[in-house]
Amino acid sequence: MQNKMKVRHYYKPLVITGILVVTLWGMSGITLIALYGTMPDSPGTFGDMFGAINALFSGLAFAGLIYTILQQREELDLTRQEFIKQNETFRLQRFENTFFQLLRLNDDLLDGQTITSQQESVETRVYLYMISEQITQAINKQLESLQQQADSSTSHQPLGEEQKRMIVKQTLQLYNKEIETSLLHYFNNLFSVLQFVDASSLIGQEEKVVYINILKTQMSVSEKNILFFMLMAWDGMKKQKQLYDQYQFLNPFAAIAYQGTFEIVYKNS
Repeated sequence: MQNKMKVRHYYKPLVITGILVVTLWGMSGITLIALYGTMPDSPGTFGDMFGAINALFSGLAFAGLIYTILQQREELDLTRQEFIKQNETFRLQRFENTFFQLLRLNDDLLDGQTITSQQESVETRVYLYMISEQITQAINKQLESLQQQADSSTSHQPLGEEQKRMIVKQTLQLYNKEIETSLLHYFNNLFSVLQFVDASSLIGQEEKVVYINILKTQMSVSEKNILFFMLMAWDGMKKQKQLYDQYQFLNPFAAIAYQGTFEIVYKNS
């Protein structure tokens, strides 16, 4: 039913145009006969009467052809623009699908997997929390020890930034094996997600910040603590630290251990 209505819709202007052309042609003949006051003597003369109107209709037909070509060109431009929009939408959907797949992979690296620690199998998230707590306690002990030494000395000088950084670096060296064998692949994948969003040309800077915030909300405090110390102490992560800092990944520092103690050290490392 709808197809029939469309056909009628398209044919209606043609029928009206045809009737109009025949009417004008007939009226032109009547007008010419009225002007001359008599009928032509021969068929040739009668045909010549319509020469001017035929030329007019030929010109109108040519103008109609030009108009049709221009209209088709405009329709092609609209079709091309619509195709570009659909292509951009498809690429954006593919970006979002890839992003959330990477997030799911990140979760899979922590969920449902176990790590053997001290002859005991523990879930990866639990193990991550244990390592974070152990590093925190070890750094605390060294800080307290060095602070006591500084207080007992005659200079009473507070610990410097480089001293604090060395404390973290030395402590992390004790856990290098655990981090590299059990957790480093998780943090590498985390950075890959960050790079993927940052390198995308499909979204603007504001949208990138939104996606990065989604990534940040997936991290626990323990994960942020370990990442915080890794970025501060490991020299090989300077480029990663620049990108993390660009999106203020570890801000605010309220979620990070040693907010006041290491914030300046982290920023200057």
